[in-house]
Amino acid sequence: ALLGVHTRIRQNEIKIPEKNQKIFLRFGRLLMTGFFLIAILVCVLMVLFEGLPTFQAFDFSLTYEIRGDLNLPVFLSALLSFVGTFMLPMMLCVYVSRGDKTKILVVVLLELLLFMWTANKSWLYIIVLILVLAFIRHKELFSIVKLYFAITLAFAVLLLFQLFCANETTDWLFTQFIRRLIFVPSVLGYEYFIFFLDNPWILFNGTLLAPLTPMPSAYEIIDYQNHIAFQAFGSLDSWANTGLFGGEFANFFWTYFY
Repeated sequence: ALLGVHTRIRQNEIKIPEKNQKIFLRFGRLLMTGFFLIAILVCVLMVLFEGLPTFQAFDFSLTYEIRGDLNLPVFLSALLSFVGTFMLPMMLCVYVSRGDKTKILVVVLLELLLFMWTANKSWLYIIVLILVLAFIRHKELFSIVKLYFAITLAFAVLLLFQLFCANETTDWLFTQFIRRLIFVPSVLGYEYFIFFLDNPWILFNGTLLAPLTPMPSAYEIIDYQNHIAFQAFGSLDSWANTGLFGGEFANFFWTYFY
């Protein structure tokens, strides 16, 4: 998605045979319309299951409390993840590249609503990241290489402040942008590998195909994510969720690599 913003891909820059252009444009409009309808459907279902969203998610100290209170059916949880992680960020990049301010605003609002229900901070950060990167690219303030260098330098400076003159502000910044962004996912990915070496896989659980494979009995009382949290941090109250190199490994174990 960020590459799309960086390269400023537009329809008139994509070389398509003239006879196929109408089909391509029509398909693009239908795809975006379909994505909008799915996102709105997810929001409607969230209202039915969880009620109207509140602003509590912006208090990051309540993040795990809010996530722990969520009680969603499997199909909605999987659809919610797909919409918030992939669909809406992709739509935002498309509309940013087109300069369609109305649709940008609608997509941002939809993503914010999902964040307010779930306290999934990555859905909040991705909005800021895409819009900031698009602004920098549009204004041609500096090259993408310089941007990455500036981010790396900022991380290094923050790390030095945390090591030698820590305070509440640097603690919060370090937790949100270094510990939670870099270290915790790496630790949890490793712990997922270790845990599923000796425990049953979850197969399709956590996906839209979950009804095909019931959750293993080993996780009926205590969820596997709580088991992994206890293994990693000594607490059964935490949910050790992780990304591609942990979550999908939990589904299909070694077959994932093939």
